[in-house]
Amino acid sequence: MKWNPRNQKIVPGLAVLGTALACLSAHSAPTSPPGPNVTVVNTQTNPVPVSVLNFPTGTNTVQVSSSSNAPVLVRDVDKSVRDTFSVSHSFALTNGVTFKEDDLLTPPPGKRAVIETVAVTAFVGPGQTPLALISAGGNPFALLLTPQGRLDSKDLYVGTFPIRLYSKEPVVVSLSRDPAAGLATTGFSISGYFEDAP
Repeated sequence: MKWNPRNQKIVPGLAVLGTALACLSAHSAPTSPPGPNVTVVNTQTNPVPVSVLNFPTGTNTVQVSSSSNAPVLVRDVDKSVRDTFSVSHSFALTNGVTFKEDDLLTPPPGKRAVIETVAVTAFVGPGQTPLALISAGGNPFALLLTPQGRLDSKDLYVGTFPIRLYSKEPVVVSLSRDPAAGLATTGFSISGYFEDAP
C-alpha cells in the first residue's frame, strides 16, 4: 500500500472524531427527574371521588386517619340535601320574675331537629346569676354562661356551645336568675338541620 498525502489529513481527523465520541459517551445525558408530586385539592362542594376495591373477606369498613391541621372532610352521601335552620328568639324577665321559658322551634311533622349550635346572651342586674337551659326532646340541658363585664348598668353573660341535640318535640329555652330584681333580657340562637324522624 502506498502512502498518500491525503491520508495525513484523514488520520488526524479520525483521531479527533474518535476522541470527541469517547467524551460524549463518558458524559451521558442526565437522568430525567421523577414525575411531579401531584396534590389534588377540591372543595367540599366538589369532592374527589374515591372507590375502594378488593375488601378482605368478611369486612366492609374503611379506616381513615388524618392530622388535626389537615383533616379529612367526610360527607354522608346516603343522606339527601339537608333542610337547615337558624332561629333566634329573645325575651325579658320583668321585676320580680325569677324564671321564664319560651318555645324556640317546632320541627315539621315527620321530621326531627338536629341542633348543632346554641348561642345565648343574657343581660341581668348587678350581682344576679343567670342560668340558661335548652330542652330538646323533653330533656333539659344547662348552658354555662360566662360573665363579660358590665354594659349599660347590666351584667353581660354569653355562651356559644357546639352541641348535638335531637328533638321531634318543640325546642324550649329558658332563663332563670337570682335575685329577681329589675329587668333582665336574654337572647337564644340555635342552628342545625331537619332530618326524617326515626
